[in-house]
Amino acid sequence: MKSINLFLIVFLALSSTTFAQVKALDKLEMLYDQGHYKMTYRKAVRLMDQPDYDYSFQPEFYKSLAIFRLSELDFWMQMHPDALQEARKLFLDVKNNPEGFKVFNAHLDHVAELKQFLVERVQRLKKEGRQDEYDELQQIMFGLFDH
Repeated sequence: MKSINLFLIVFLALSSTTFAQVKALDKLEMLYDQGHYKMTYRKAVRLMDQPDYDYSFQPEFYKSLAIFRLSELDFWMQMHPDALQEARKLFLDVKNNPEGFKVFNAHLDHVAELKQFLVERVQRLKKEGRQDEYDELQQIMFGLFDH
């Protein structure tokens, strides 16, 4: 009887930990889907700092997506001048890792939306004559969406 009780206690403890992890990752996705890119960025950074989430590439994935979206804000980019290079590195790290690629494939809708966003952004930069930013974003995008 004691072994059954001990088993149930251990099972419930492990189950609640597992659900908490999924809940945190689901919240990260929800924040991104709702357009809360600053909150997505901050939550992803916090999750990346927690060893409990080392198994998942979702925090890195969403951090990169959030950075790409936030890069449109001039003030944010002034505070984070190397952000686009970081976003590119994180994105490619997820994409090029076998476990990360599973995350990448599970969220192809976000990848497609990001590609469309970046293409439109490059076009706007070109049209506005912001050549330096245009060149940088073009360079960042090179090889990002190739299969």
